[in-house]
Amino acid sequence: MLAMTLVSKIALIDYLKTQPEIYCECPFCNELFRLNEARLTFGKKAKKDLLNRLLNRLRELKLDFERRLQEEREDARKRSRAVSKGLMLENICPYLPTFKHHPRDARFLGDPRLCHF
Repeated sequence: MLAMTLVSKIALIDYLKTQPEIYCECPFCNELFRLNEARLTFGKKAKKDLLNRLLNRLRELKLDFERRLQEEREDARKRSRAVSKGLMLENICPYLPTFKHHPRDARFLGDPRLCHF
């Protein structure tokens, strides 16, 4: 009797996979889709398969997050270096030979660091 139930459940799933006119609604996003386009499974293997897919997706998301985090950190380092170089040049600029005013006449008035005479 158990074998018949299993066979009938598998037969039902196989039947549903071949029927393009049966529609379903997603309970999460309310989007309509054909039942034969869904992945229909049965038994313990289905739970394991779903769990493995979710774990793989989680690993992919973690790797993507780490990659993006590294990119953002590198971008922050580059911006920090650019700001530091700019601040250094603002302090050195009055002492360059092409600067037309006396260095003591230049004052930095906070952020943004503007040079006033």
